[in-house]
Amino acid sequence: QNFDAIIGNPPFLTYNRMGGEQQENVKELLSYYNLHPGGGNVVNMDISTLFLSRALDLYLKEDGKLGFVITRSIFSARQHEPLRKGEMSLPFHLDLILDLDDVRPLFKEEGDAHVPTAAILGTKGQSPEYPVSLRTLSAQLSHRNLSLEEVEPEIQTEAGEIILGDGEITSWETDEG
Repeated sequence: QNFDAIIGNPPFLTYNRMGGEQQENVKELLSYYNLHPGGGNVVNMDISTLFLSRALDLYLKEDGKLGFVITRSIFSARQHEPLRKGEMSLPFHLDLILDLDDVRPLFKEEGDAHVPTAAILGTKGQSPEYPVSLRTLSAQLSHRNLSLEEVEPEIQTEAGEIILGDGEITSWETDEG
């Protein structure tokens, strides 16, 4: 049975942290979903777009909605280019991108390394079209794992749009650059 909507937070896991058998399975799936990064460099690749593709393929209805918290590397890393360019084997329309990079602390406590984070919301079965709506959120929170009621007064939101920049490797850019 497929679902109307999926909300998730795939593990922030890189290929080089997997065992040999897992790496072989991931390589096959990257090829199957047309996610293999250019140049064949998968060593430091995070597998969040692979989780997105699997969720679209196995669990989401056509025209279903998907929302994922994901690494902010989707903005510019080569490994996420098929997502940005709409070249994944399954069409996925980007409805909204949330840039959470200036929300601190988000996943780590004070003193821990910051994890650049974003969230994407989209629709299965439709190809991406640019520009895409962007909401940039910022807040300096007292600590992580706060309730919505505690966070709402602290969050600043700025609306904008994301365009697909050109170059050897594409990137998501705001209309301000």
